[in-house]
Amino acid sequence: MVGEARDGEEAVRIIRSLRPDVALIDIRMPNRGGLSVLEPIQDMDPRPVAIVLTNYPSGAYRDRCMQLKADHFLDKATEFDQAVAIVRDVLATRRALA
Repeated sequence: MVGEARDGEEAVRIIRSLRPDVALIDIRMPNRGGLSVLEPIQDMDPRPVAIVLTNYPSGAYRDRCMQLKADHFLDKATEFDQAVAIVRDVLATRRALA
């Protein structure tokens, strides 16, 4: 882990400055929700793999996250383990390419 944010504003600053391989983003955050965190990072180069974790897995949220180039949209209650597997896969792929 390279960073942790208390709210959405801090999340954007950290992602821009640290340029992580993966960004775990919650839909609900103080000061700036996850959707507005996805917007400014969607055109970063390189762009982190964006994993949205949420307790609000509605189709409308999923669709909007995909429009904003989220790579994964996971329900915290039932799919949290997939986030761990995704992070491992991303790191293994990036190491292999390095």
